[in-house]
Amino acid sequence: MVDIVIGTHGMALSTILHFYNPGFGCDGLKHNMVLYVIYIIRLDFDGDKNIGKQELLK
Repeated sequence: MVDIVIGTHGMALSTILHFYNPGFGCDGLKHNMVLYVIYIIRLDFDGDKNIGKQELLK
């Protein structure tokens, strides 16, 4: 297993999340950015397929 940590701007993160999960759009980002200053999530992959998402800090 490989762990990778990415720190990025919110819009860049939203674009990455939307690529793997089209259901995550701008509204999801706006909601989380308004409520939480720091938004940390864990993404699980099988190859290049996103198989899970867990919000760790909100």
